[in-house]
Amino acid sequence: MISPSIFVPFLDSELEALIQPRPGEVRVGQVVSVLGASPAPESWQQAHRAGARYALLGIPEDLGPRANLGRPGSEGAWEAFLQVFLNQQANHFLPSRQVLLAGRVQTRDLQEAARGLGSEPRDIQRLRELCSQLDARVAPLLQEIVASGLIPVVIGGGHNNAFPIMQGVVAGLRARGEDWKRGLAVVNCDPHADFRTLEGRHSGNGFSHAQQAGLLASYFVLGLHEGFNSQEMLDRLVASGGRYVTYESVFVRRELDFGQALDQACAHVLASACPVGLELDLDALAGMPSSAQTPNGLSCEEAARFLHHLAHRVPVAWLHLAEGAPSLAPEGGLRQVGKALAFLVSTFLKAG
Repeated sequence: MISPSIFVPFLDSELEALIQPRPGEVRVGQVVSVLGASPAPESWQQAHRAGARYALLGIPEDLGPRANLGRPGSEGAWEAFLQVFLNQQANHFLPSRQVLLAGRVQTRDLQEAARGLGSEPRDIQRLRELCSQLDARVAPLLQEIVASGLIPVVIGGGHNNAFPIMQGVVAGLRARGEDWKRGLAVVNCDPHADFRTLEGRHSGNGFSHAQQAGLLASYFVLGLHEGFNSQEMLDRLVASGGRYVTYESVFVRRELDFGQALDQACAHVLASACPVGLELDLDALAGMPSSAQTPNGLSCEEAARFLHHLAHRVPVAWLHLAEGAPSLAPEGGLRQVGKALAFLVSTFLKAG
């Protein structure tokens, strides 16, 4: 059983408090299943046997972005998502009954330990230590979800969590009797490759850590921004077998269209014959409150098209949406980030 020090399951009482009912209508939150107060490994399996296909999991933290010298705020995305997603209409367009509302990783003590830490070298070192502690909580939880046959849909939190997610997915597949010695494939829609050196754990080196650990067999970055990735990192990425298509090559120079870029991503990861993770950093969306917010980027519709296109064509093992930071918007950030996340998750669920 996962310890309460690692995981906080979602309760029916919390669900009721979030739903805004209206006569004659049914909300998604009134249809999804809830894991329960004392989940055991059998609980995930029972939910799967009862018809659940996807497990929604939150990681409310901003340790990883701060440890990467980024801005705080990504701890609020999970709450923002729930407020919108659970109050959508439950109708025939969305497979709401296939959704298990699992809960969140316990991060409160880690967030409290990081309170007041800044950008001094000693503080950054401490943030990276806390990020490693978070890894040790995320990985076993993902293992249990995947071992039960459920597909994790993870709302961050920072992009640092890509590494322990991959650790947990591989362990979960092996627990199901699937020995993926070749590793996993990932398509990451992100302005940054997150392939920085192994200088401690943070949001900028989740995939380089995964590659070093033998977890990452195939890696494709979609929408990479040419001015915000070092040549040294790009060279290491390509040398490891990774590939990328830049934002500028699609939307500025028009060397290929977005559909062709999506096809390249599909072809690259399909060639690996490995389970595929879909990673989407909200930094990729123009004007979205996030750790590295940018004025130039994908629209929310283009991000949804990315998820729809890939989910239809590759064997998806997980979805991870990272770096949304509602508090960084002067006003309305909670609603903006929540609606974007709810739209993106809904698009993914519909494509499955």
